[in-house]
Amino acid sequence: MNELHLDAEVRSGAGKSVTRKMRTAGNVPGILYGLEDKPVMLGINSRTLHKMLHSASSENVLVDLAIGKSNAVKVLLKDVQHHPVTNKVVHVDFQRVDLTKKIIIAVPVHLIGVADGVRSGGGVQEFIMRELEVSCLPTDIPTHIEVDVSKLGIGDAVHVSDLQLDKIEIVSDPHRTIVSVQPPTVTKLPEAGEGVEGAEAEEAKEPEVIAEKKAEERQKEKDDKK
Repeated sequence: MNELHLDAEVRSGAGKSVTRKMRTAGNVPGILYGLEDKPVMLGINSRTLHKMLHSASSENVLVDLAIGKSNAVKVLLKDVQHHPVTNKVVHVDFQRVDLTKKIIIAVPVHLIGVADGVRSGGGVQEFIMRELEVSCLPTDIPTHIEVDVSKLGIGDAVHVSDLQLDKIEIVSDPHRTIVSVQPPTVTKLPEAGEGVEGAEAEEAKEPEVIAEKKAEERQKEKDDKK
């Protein structure tokens, strides 16, 4: 588990105008909550925060968070919000944790290898569950969960129940599929008499039918006159 250090300050006030001024001054607003304590509004230097995030192997990291002159406490980096256009960090959430109690958290899934059904059979790999919910101690949170797909043939799949992890309990539905390999898509070619040739054959038949009907009508008119 990757553990990092971060300094922060308590910020006063809330709302768009306050956070806008903070960002203009080079700070990022944040919040600390959890363990039934009151939430604390934070202000964090954007450069310091960016350096910490760049050092993290994932967003599931424990942080030694020092607020003002107080001693650092262990917190979990719970959420990082980015600007939709610039991708700059605009807000961060931290959660207090008890290192002796398990928590439930979402962990990303990483696929390892190339499925045999894709490599040699032309199959299509479907990556369905990109995250799994796990229960573990904060110090045991993995950066990701690896799933080896190299032996999967066409029609094979890996389900949640197929995974066994040390110190970690997967709480996601065990029946759900994480990844599968589907047969290649086959395009059916038109048979003889179908498609353009079939349409032309039908069109060729239509004048003959019309001619027969007109001949029958003329014969009927002659019979009526007699």
